[in-house]
Amino acid sequence: MKSVLCLLLCCMLMLSLSACKKQAAASSEPSSSTQVVNPVRTVDGLEAFPGDLRFYMCTPENAEDLQFSIIFAEIAQIKFVSNGEAYTLRGSWERDHMSGVYGPFEETGSAIALDHKHGSCQISIQYTTEGVAVADWTLPPMTFSLSSGQNTDRDAFSQLVTQMASSQLDANYTLTQGNLQQQLADMACDSPIRLTVSGKTYTPYAAVVYSTFWDGENMVSADGGVRVEDLKQADILPAVPYSSDFTVSFTNEGELDIIILYDENFQRLEDSRSFDVFSQLTPGTYYVQAVVAEHGEYIPKADRTECTGIACVFELTVE
Repeated sequence: MKSVLCLLLCCMLMLSLSACKKQAAASSEPSSSTQVVNPVRTVDGLEAFPGDLRFYMCTPENAEDLQFSIIFAEIAQIKFVSNGEAYTLRGSWERDHMSGVYGPFEETGSAIALDHKHGSCQISIQYTTEGVAVADWTLPPMTFSLSSGQNTDRDAFSQLVTQMASSQLDANYTLTQGNLQQQLADMACDSPIRLTVSGKTYTPYAAVVYSTFWDGENMVSADGGVRVEDLKQADILPAVPYSSDFTVSFTNEGELDIIILYDENFQRLEDSRSFDVFSQLTPGTYYVQAVVAEHGEYIPKADRTECTGIACVFELTVE
């Protein structure tokens, strides 16, 4: 009997050791699961968004519970509530399909051709079979998306995305206008002419458009230019009314090189060499670029004189 008990105990011990080895082997194998990194980083506000995106992430005035974050270090995201509905706005640089909503979508969607006073854009809207609305639009080089919760009011969503895109166009205009004004201010120089009409004196916007100078060995020429459309957009052109007592005075020893005349649509008309051309114009609005040549030092080696051309630009109204 004792021998039988000993045999049974030995068998139980061997089975126990075998099970322990299997558990040890199983625990020593590497885990097949890997840690997933959260690509969404919460930030404090608009200032944390990359580049100029902070100027374009425009939410409605009644937006509440705003949550700011950045996805993959390049997608700006704002989650907010408007009129009791939750929305997600995303923006990035030339990145498509970033809404995070992947359908399935209904076969038919809608499109909005937004024509705003400060620009235009095309807005594409799709709806999932669960009623989630997704809008995508582009303000080159930036792209944006707005998504809603389920069973959203489609008319309200269309109005909201139109409002937000319009605000972005306003922001783009303001930002571009400020940059343009600074660029034109950096280009500006003292005007070599003054315009007098009915006892009032006007000073045109002036910038160097060409220069010929001696570099010690050769005469070097450089050409530039100004866009009248940019000057008008920046609102820095003096508006000069034409009358029969219109006169031009030169502040330095310069001379008129050429008058480049544009109509109200900035279409170039026939050039002239005299300010008398204004008396021949029909009633309307014109843009004038009078280029004045200022001569410098005579260079015997080149048998030429250094020269600078300054464009004097103004708006002219003929009644």
